Amino acid sequence: MSDPQHPIAVTMGDPAGIGPEIIAKVFAEPEFGPPAVVYGDPGIMRRVVNHLAIPVDVREIKAPADARPQPGSVDVIAVSDLGDDFAIGKVDARAGEAAYHYITEAIAAAMKGDVCAIATAPINKESLKLAGVPYPGHTEMLADHSGASDYAMMLFNNELRVILVTI
Repeated sequence: MSDPQHPIAVTMGDPAGIGPEIIAKVFAEPEFGPPAVVYGDPGIMRRVVNHLAIPVDVREIKAPADARPQPGSVDVIAVSDLGDDFAIGKVDARAGEAAYHYITEAIAAAMKGDVCAIATAPINKESLKLAGVPYPGHTEMLADHSGASDYAMMLFNNELRVILVTI
C-alpha cells in the first residue's frame, strides 16, 4: 500500500498525447486517494490543466519524499522541460524521448524503494521509434531496466485475467 513517503509513481506517458489529460482528470477527482507523484513535465501538465479548465494545482517537486498529496493537486517531478512551443497532438521524437525518460526515472525510483509502484499513462510507439528508443513499449522497458528475464504483460479486471501469448 502506498504511503506519503513511498507514493505511487505515475509516468506522464507521451507528453503530446492523452496521458497528461488523463492524469489531470484523475487527480481532480475528490475521491482519488493513493499518494502519487507524476514523473513528467510540469509545464505540459500546467498547459493541459489550464486549457481544459481542470481544477488541479500543479506543483513541481524534486523527489518522491517531497510529495504532499492533497485533493485537487498533482505533484510533478520534472524529468523534461519541453517548453511553451511544444505541440500537443503531434508525433514528435522529443515526446518519445521524454516519455522514455519518465519511465526510466520511475523505474529507478522504484528500484531504490523511493516509490512503491508504477502506474503508466499511454505512450506513442511511433514517437519512441523516432527518438531511437530501442523498446517497443512499457513491458520491455520495465523488464530490461529491472533485470527481469521471465516476464509478460497481463491485462485483468475482476472477472478476467489475460496474458498475451504473442505481441
